[in-house]
Amino acid sequence: MKLLVMLALIGLIISDVVISTDVCPPKPSMSVLNTITSNIDCDICSQIKIEDSDFYSKCGTLLSEMILDKLVDDCNRILETGKKAQIQWFWDDLNLACKSKSGLGSAYVKFDPPTCECDPCVELAKASSQFMQLCAPELTECEICEILCKCRQVKNDYEQLWLFYQDLKEQCFDLTAENITIPLCDCDVCWLLFQEKSDFMKNCGYLMSDAMLMKLMETCYDNMDTLDNFMKFLDDLESVCYTKVNGYFKKEWCHCLDCLLLEDPKEPIWEKCVQDLSDEQKKQNREDCLDTMDNEDDFEQFKEDFVDSCSADGVTFPDCDGCTRQDLCVVFVVDSSGSINDTELQMEFDFVKNVIQAFGDNIGPDKTQIGIIIFSNEAHIKLSLCENADQNKVVDTIDEILQNRISGGTFIGKGIDKMVADTSDCCTGENKHKYAIVLTDGVPSFADDTQGAVDDTPDDITLIAIGYAGSNINTLTMIAKNDLGNAHLVDTVEELDSLIDELKSEIG
Repeated sequence: MKLLVMLALIGLIISDVVISTDVCPPKPSMSVLNTITSNIDCDICSQIKIEDSDFYSKCGTLLSEMILDKLVDDCNRILETGKKAQIQWFWDDLNLACKSKSGLGSAYVKFDPPTCECDPCVELAKASSQFMQLCAPELTECEICEILCKCRQVKNDYEQLWLFYQDLKEQCFDLTAENITIPLCDCDVCWLLFQEKSDFMKNCGYLMSDAMLMKLMETCYDNMDTLDNFMKFLDDLESVCYTKVNGYFKKEWCHCLDCLLLEDPKEPIWEKCVQDLSDEQKKQNREDCLDTMDNEDDFEQFKEDFVDSCSADGVTFPDCDGCTRQDLCVVFVVDSSGSINDTELQMEFDFVKNVIQAFGDNIGPDKTQIGIIIFSNEAHIKLSLCENADQNKVVDTIDEILQNRISGGTFIGKGIDKMVADTSDCCTGENKHKYAIVLTDGVPSFADDTQGAVDDTPDDITLIAIGYAGSNINTLTMIAKNDLGNAHLVDTVEELDSLIDELKSEIG
């Protein structure tokens, strides 16, 4: 019986097979569950000593066996806390140490931190999860199978997955009187909050000491057990920031939920309808909203009633799709100077096409606005944001550019200036998210011209610099307003294409 159960559960966890059974077996033994899940745990720390890992090839060869063993131990100690921010900081610190050890200075190329493919249902089924340790022993094997099957059915729908998690936590509390923590897969809201590019860090966190930030991060993790506690933590943090800078920061979420946008200070509805509510009223609104999300008709009725109760003209209920489609402007600023040969120009625009394709149907009128500017001695708007072009129009524009290319010097600043002008004229309205992706060989004809254009770029436009073919990383960093996370140096087409998912995640 144990062997059959083991095979059934393994099939459930690592495939899409849905198990059905008429008779529920007895409660499982923890030894069986441990055996089932032990072979699916991914150990990123062990990759420190794997010779073909990116870390080992760039840095591991410079270190002694004793140092490598200590790094593995340090990594495992951090992983045991379950705090993604700390493991990310571990890799960042290690990259700095490797840079110093290599003696390469600015020529040092950072290693890519090891990662594991992650499935939220696999995380739930691991022996180390609180669900398996506290809740599973109180369930039959059939009931565990049903829960994991349900997880697989909803795992690609973040709203349904969120509701599934809430139901599971309530079920486990009824069985054990314990509040379990659901294992996070590819996202950790505390990790997001304390990243350099988060709205909190840009608007408030930069004023705080490292010791204060570490203390706040610990407090954040201590309050992740329930949504209410986490929201209370954010409210308190917001009060501290308001005292420091007289302003609010945008809250970070792993995945967009319409209900949570109600409490985003940068959503119009927050200031007009939510800001002055009591904490109890905010909590009740949140609960009522989440309770209706699994039924489309109930959810639409809740949104309608909420807007009616607000009694503010022009207010609409926030929409996750709306914030990633209708409020987005992206301009590609592309180098066509004489130092870019035809093959490299083709590579640039193949990349632009691939990024456009990644947006799917979210490009066009009333959706994401796309602009294209090319520069050499002068800059030319080949596709204005004002045109609200659909995907076909963008591709046609690119093909026309390739057939009638221009060349000359590398006046990056003129390209950035032209982008700012087009964005100011055509990307208008409240809550617009504005991005400029600069593709260049990174060697401007006049560096001061580029620096001046960057300095004159409004703060609400995010500059992302991508360089290749011997680019100067310092120039790319300067274009990206000294944000290292937005400066990318690539050597191959494959490295260029690997940026697409990162850009899609960064931009929306």
